[in-house]
Amino acid sequence: MYFRPKWEEVYWYLGQNEEDKWTFMTKACVNDWMDMYHISMHNCYRTKDEAIDDVYEMLSKITQDDGYMVWQRDGDHTAF
Repeated sequence: MYFRPKWEEVYWYLGQNEEDKWTFMTKACVNDWMDMYHISMHNCYRTKDEAIDDVYEMLSKITQDDGYMVWQRDGDHTAF
């Protein structure tokens, strides 16, 4: 079951910041195109820890390696 934020509920998502680095960010749900995109891509999380755990798990499955090590190796992800 995926998390779907309610109107004006703040959620965490994985995205790119102004420097084009992947990081975890927050957004209040106002049902705009960005919210619909994150919801459809299952990129909405209740907490930052939940988002981090899901990304590490996904990276581990894709790379058959430790997701945390892949994340750290592939760039400067000091935002969390």
